[in-house]
Amino acid sequence: MRRQAWLLLFAAVAIGLEAGTVSSGYLVRRAEGLVFVKDAPGSVAPLEVGFGENFPADVPSFARKGSKIELIGPGKTLRFGENTNFTLQADGALRLYEGSVLIYSRRPETQIRVEGPMSAAMVSGEGAVMLEVTTNGGFKVVGLLGAMRLAEVNWTTDGEPGGLSPGELIFMKPLGNGFGDKLNVRLSRICATSRLINGYGNPTRLRNDLQAAVEGQNRRIGRSFGKVVGDAPTMDRFQTFPLAQP
Repeated sequence: MRRQAWLLLFAAVAIGLEAGTVSSGYLVRRAEGLVFVKDAPGSVAPLEVGFGENFPADVPSFARKGSKIELIGPGKTLRFGENTNFTLQADGALRLYEGSVLIYSRRPETQIRVEGPMSAAMVSGEGAVMLEVTTNGGFKVVGLLGAMRLAEVNWTTDGEPGGLSPGELIFMKPLGNGFGDKLNVRLSRICATSRLINGYGNPTRLRNDLQAAVEGQNRRIGRSFGKVVGDAPTMDRFQTFPLAQP
C-alpha cells in the first residue's frame, strides 16, 4: 500500500516543477495517502513529485484524511497533518488555511512566518512546536522541544509570550488581539496520540529529545493533568474536556 501511495504521489504531471513551477525551498522526505493541488480555478489534481524532489511554491495543497506529508529544508522539517490545507510561498512563508503543522528546527536562526485565516505568526529559534488553526481563525500552539519563540506579525501587541517550553500551550487570538495565558498540557499524552509525532518514524535524535522533554516536564510539573485542551471557538473562550482515565 505504501508503494502505491508513493507512485500516486510522485509521478510527473504537467503542473509539476518540470512545467516551471517555482520551488518552495523544501524537499519531499515522506508522503502517504492523497495530497492534491489546485491546478486551475475550481479544479484539483494529485500532487506528483518524487522523494527528494522540490516541493512547489505558491500552489494550494490539500492533505486529505489519513494522509501525511513531511518536507525538509535547511535545518528544518515541516510535517502536515491530515485534513490540512496549506500553501508554501516562494518567500518562505507558510499559509495554513486549515489543519495543523509540526515545525522542527535544528538551527537557532530559523524563522518561519505562518499565516492563518485571521492571524499571522513568526515562529523562530531551535526546537519544535505544533500549530493548529482554530475555529476563530487564530492558532493553538504547543511547545514540544526547546523554547521556540512566537510573535504576531503585522500587529503591535504587548505581552508576547516569548519562548514556549515543552508542554506549554497558548492560543493566539485572531486580528491582532494578542495571546491567551500559557497553559501546561501533558506532553507524554501528546507524543503518544499525535500522528504528527508518532506517525512518521522519528529520527533517533528527535525521538531521544522528545523523551527527555517528557521526563523533564514530569519532574518540573510533578502532578497529573485532569483535562484536555480543545479548540478555541470564540475570541476569548477555549474548550477543555475531562481526561479519560485508563
